[in-house]
Amino acid sequence: VAGSSARELELLAKSARDLGKSSIFTAEQVAGLQLELAKLGFSTSEIIDASGGILDLSTAFRIDLSQAAETTAATLRAFGLEASDTTMLTDLMADSFASTGLDINKFQESIKLVAPAAKQTGRSVQEVTSLLGLLANNGLSGSIAGTQLNRVFIELNKKGLTLEDAMSRVAKSTDKLGTATELVGDRGAKALSIFSDQSEALGILREDFNDTAGTAAELAEKSGDTLQGAFKRLRSAYEEL
Repeated sequence: VAGSSARELELLAKSARDLGKSSIFTAEQVAGLQLELAKLGFSTSEIIDASGGILDLSTAFRIDLSQAAETTAATLRAFGLEASDTTMLTDLMADSFASTGLDINKFQESIKLVAPAAKQTGRSVQEVTSLLGLLANNGLSGSIAGTQLNRVFIELNKKGLTLEDAMSRVAKSTDKLGTATELVGDRGAKALSIFSDQSEALGILREDFNDTAGTAAELAEKSGDTLQGAFKRLRSAYEEL
């Protein structure tokens, strides 16, 4: 599936064994993750770069490896990121899942709707995640949040306005919902109103999500620090032996 040479398959096997013996996942399960990434078009080197971060994310939140791989890979591609950015992305996802109302399902549903417009209007994945996190904290998540944020990006781009400009106009208005609707339409007004009303909370999330290095590994270690986790690591180590 990966189209790898014999030497590249040896490298994949070594990576699977190394990750397997040091995590709650066995080498066989890591090889399954490698297969999923190969099916998504990742090269051998990209698979090796991406696997560790995805394993940490899966461990921390008990996420199915296939879903974690699919969501991570799709998000990397949607924002034009490289496989070497995987750990950055999985750290960001882990932090957002731990500190906001987002989870893997909500994130996956939202990102697939908003990512194209976000990329075309120059928004980073950190910025988009902070906006989705704030919406999730206010009861808007999944496809609804993705649709709302997508509309905000498109309408503001049409009008040549930044998000901060729009938030400021709404905040100063005596008819906040009316002004938000005028700026971004019915399908984006709720989101823009939330951003305007909670600009301070948004600022905190933006600052937090710009420095998430090591979060997934840290949360994975804490999540696996249980009797069940110890038995899983023992099983992985025994399989490697």
